[in-house]
Amino acid sequence: MVAGVAAALFLSTAAQASSDTSVSSLQKQVADAQKQVDRAQADLDQAKEKAESGMSSSDKAEWRPAEAKFESMVAAGKDPDKISAQEDALRELESRVMKSSDRERVNDARNELTKARAGLDQAKTRLHATQQRNNDDSSQFTQPENRTQNGSNFSIRSQRDSENHPPLPASQ
Repeated sequence: MVAGVAAALFLSTAAQASSDTSVSSLQKQVADAQKQVDRAQADLDQAKEKAESGMSSSDKAEWRPAEAKFESMVAAGKDPDKISAQEDALRELESRVMKSSDRERVNDARNELTKARAGLDQAKTRLHATQQRNNDDSSQFTQPENRTQNGSNFSIRSQRDSENHPPLPASQ
C-alpha cells in the first residue's frame, strides 16, 4: 500500500513537473515557431514568384491586389466570414490566371504558413500565461527587506517617521 501511494505521489509530481514548462523553454519554443513562420513565409513568397512568372502583366495586376488584401485580412485577424469570402474570390481568380501546378504550390505554401502562424500564436499564448502565472505567484510575497524580525510589514518612510528626531533648524 505504501508503495502504491509512493508511486501515485511520484507520478503526480512527475506529471506536474512536465506540465510546468520553464519560461526559457517556452521562449525557445516561441523562437522556433517564429523560425517556422519565417520559412513558411519564404516558401510562400517563392511560390508566388514562380506563379507570377507564368502570368501576363494584366493578370499580375489583377492578382497582386487581391492577394495583398487576403494576406492583410488574415494577418489582422478579420472576421472569418470576410476572410473566407476573400479567399473564395482569390481562388477563383487564381484558377483563371495561374497554371494548376503553380496554384497548388501557392495554396500548399499558404496552408503551411497558416499552420506555422497558428503554432506561433499557441507558443506565445503558453509563454504569456506562464509569465503571468509566475508574476502572480511572486507578487503575493512581500520582499524580505520590507519585513521586520517579527514578520510584520513596514515601509521605510513610516519607520523613519516614527523615530524621534530633533526638529530641523529654522531656515535663515
